[in-house]
Amino acid sequence: EGRLLLHTRHATVERDPVARRHGDAVALEEYFLSFQNNDFESYKASMFASYAERYEKYLREVYSKSEGIDSDYSLKNSFELRYNNLRDNLIDTLTYESTEEKEFSGDYTITRIRAEQPVYNEGMTEESMIKSFFDGYSEIFGTDYYAEISAEVDKLVPITFFVMVTAEDGTEHKLISEANIILAEKDGKYYTFG
Repeated sequence: EGRLLLHTRHATVERDPVARRHGDAVALEEYFLSFQNNDFESYKASMFASYAERYEKYLREVYSKSEGIDSDYSLKNSFELRYNNLRDNLIDTLTYESTEEKEFSGDYTITRIRAEQPVYNEGMTEESMIKSFFDGYSEIFGTDYYAEISAEVDKLVPITFFVMVTAEDGTEHKLISEANIILAEKDGKYYTFG
């Protein structure tokens, strides 16, 4: 009750009554469809551009020098890792729930994305949650990334989300449950931070 159903191009996106705009639902859909479709270019396009550039530079500088990596480690490698992790997690779920011996590929179709206003722990505010989200980036980038990104965007929007998919067994499963993400709003469009 009280939910807004936004029918985007490929999925139904549920929003709670405090939904800011339809654009944040579209941003979530585009981000997760990039994984469903194994589409790196769509993934990169869903990200805030200056973040994508800075994170790419960080990955190349730090991970390309790691033992066992023969070439430049890039944003594409990071995407492939996340793509495979989502599929592997779904395969684990399907294998656990299956009553028969079967090999699963991890293919899925997004059916619903639910986005909610985050519930803040005692003493936490929207601003403190957003700052906390960027703490790790501040550490790896060696700067106050929250302050930098806040100056670049019109607004930072915290969202708690759930992603439901139909898997190859024909039933609906939670791919992601109650995770937090921060979206950047800039000139009326929303972007992710990978």
